[in-house]
Amino acid sequence: MNNTETKPKRGSYTKVTEKMRWGAYWFNKEGCNNTTIGKKVWLAREIVRDIVKTIEETNTPLPLKFTDRSKKTNFRSLRQF
Repeated sequence: MNNTETKPKRGSYTKVTEKMRWGAYWFNKEGCNNTTIGKKVWLAREIVRDIVKTIEETNTPLPLKFTDRSKKTNFRSLRQF
């Protein structure tokens, strides 16, 4: 018998969609607390807290998209130019 069959599955993972982030944003603007927001948009209170923190820092609920940094050039690659 395989051991993995008897182990209980871990908790389910809820993917945070853009719609959920905007919902948390608007409920936060209305003055709702994190627990209430979490119940309305079906997210954990901790995830709502992180979304609200992102809103306060960047004024948008969406995560920032970073641009790729330039590659470090070394002497070998400079010789090829």
